[in-house]
Amino acid sequence: MVAQRPLTIALVAGETSGDILGAGLICALKARVF
Repeated sequence: MVAQRPLTIALVAGETSGDILGAGLICALKARVF
């Protein structure tokens, strides 16, 4: 049996718009996974 580890996601954005879009993506992933 494989032990479960917590899901880790890293996101790197180079511009402010990427930060804003990335924040929405992470929120959507958290809502779907947890």
